[in-house]
Amino acid sequence: MRSSPFARKKLHGRLPLIAGAGSNNTAHAVELSKAAAEAGADALLHVTPYYNKTSQTGLYLHFKACAEATRLPVILYNVPTRTGMNILPETYLKLSRISNIVAAKEASGNFSQMAKISALCGDDLTLYSGNDDQITSALAIGAKGVISVLANIVPEATHDICQSYFDGDSARSDTLQLTYLELIENLFRDVNPIPVKQAMKDMGFEVGVPAALVRYGRGSGGTASRLYGAVWLGTAGQTDWYGDGQTGTGHPFVAEEPLKSCILMES
Repeated sequence: MRSSPFARKKLHGRLPLIAGAGSNNTAHAVELSKAAAEAGADALLHVTPYYNKTSQTGLYLHFKACAEATRLPVILYNVPTRTGMNILPETYLKLSRISNIVAAKEASGNFSQMAKISALCGDDLTLYSGNDDQITSALAIGAKGVISVLANIVPEATHDICQSYFDGDSARSDTLQLTYLELIENLFRDVNPIPVKQAMKDMGFEVGVPAALVRYGRGSGGTASRLYGAVWLGTAGQTDWYGDGQTGTGHPFVAEEPLKSCILMES
């Protein structure tokens, strides 16, 4: 939780600070929740316990203990592909009756399940898509937005996918979703968050070194790519531009060695 004061200072009160406090150890998750509250978090994100699986009753009791540890709003995080656990709609309904469990990041990819969650919980649980490639589909069955990887790279576009839908322009929302589909896919060419951290590093953000460099390229030699979005990609050792591939605006850079960084999107 040492990062929470740093994040709060950077935010300057412009956005709420949501702290990840999840653990597969309930007692530890409770401790993390209390520590996050003391560090100034505005809300908590709690993932399902991972590895040591539990029953749906166990899930309910785990999240109940976490919610009761503080007065902060709690967002549940359901991502079965990474944890091996799935929160069923009926369990969501029980959890939504706990006053400070207010939302869920649903990354199951199961639209039948998401539709049932919306039908059962209604306004008692705000649903967010947890998958960037399924934003518009989730919005259509009741989601109120997305908790996103893509937004780290193109925040305005990610916002516009949602806002266009809420403004009644579903055609623009769909168009934006499809426009950024290739970028979304490439942000998951390796285990998240390796590609997005490399992309942000290439954009000039201090995010630390990815756990393992992503090694992608074309052919045997590959093209050393450095960026994100609708961009030109530089050849190793040559000056090129990154930025908006449609308007031609951007900034010069010199690409690093071939196969050193991740190719996220080619124009």
